[in-house]
Amino acid sequence: GPTRGMAVEWFFEPGRDRVRVGIRHALHWPPVWAGAAWIVARGFIGPIAGRTLRRMKELAEAGG
Repeated sequence: GPTRGMAVEWFFEPGRDRVRVGIRHALHWPPVWAGAAWIVARGFIGPIAGRTLRRMKELAEAGG
């Protein structure tokens, strides 16, 4: 698919009373495809990452 070869990094940054969790994505396409990469990032990767992070938050707050 369009995200084949994408590098994904999860990070967990502990704070005083919480942990910040995030996802970094590195999608490297040839410059001629730069516009398509933006569309894939905003229309596909971003929404899925957002749902994943929201679900992790729900589970963590529920103690699961």
